[in-house]
Amino acid sequence: STNVMKAFGNVNILYKNIETLSNQAVVDLTKDNDVKKIQLVGNAKLKQDKSKIHADKLTYDNNTQEAIAVGSVYSDIRTEDNKQIEVWSDYQAYDKKEKVVTASGTTKIKFEDYTATGPKVNVFSDKNTGKLNEAVFVGRSKIETKGRTIEADRITITMNPKDFKAEGNVKSVIPNIGK
Repeated sequence: STNVMKAFGNVNILYKNIETLSNQAVVDLTKDNDVKKIQLVGNAKLKQDKSKIHADKLTYDNNTQEAIAVGSVYSDIRTEDNKQIEVWSDYQAYDKKEKVVTASGTTKIKFEDYTATGPKVNVFSDKNTGKLNEAVFVGRSKIETKGRTIEADRITITMNPKDFKAEGNVKSVIPNIGK
């Protein structure tokens, strides 16, 4: 009568190309018994296509195709060309239609030999190809690669071609420069 399903204890959901696992789940259904929203609580994991999200709490809205993850969030994002982007943060939102990931709160990204940290990052897709291709850190951020560390107010990482740009109060630390 309420179109709500609740499950407790090692909950596993398979829906279209989505697999989930959590301690608890609440599924809101439409009048036609299709999934409207999935809420996962406690050790929540969601796998869609080749990408995975782990968090304390995770909500997936089927209509908007948005996932919101809160608490010790880890995402393993695979691009269309199977490159891996790992994201750790306190909060993450993923909009599948727009192909944008927003992460905030002690945020860290690892892409190949780049490791970047900062208060907030947005990962955007390329307008022409639709592939995830650019990560933009805002706020005092840091990127490390090949023993070098660069801090700046804004850091932009591109995946193809692989490069980064630091802007605003840039500080570079290059160890062993005298050797």
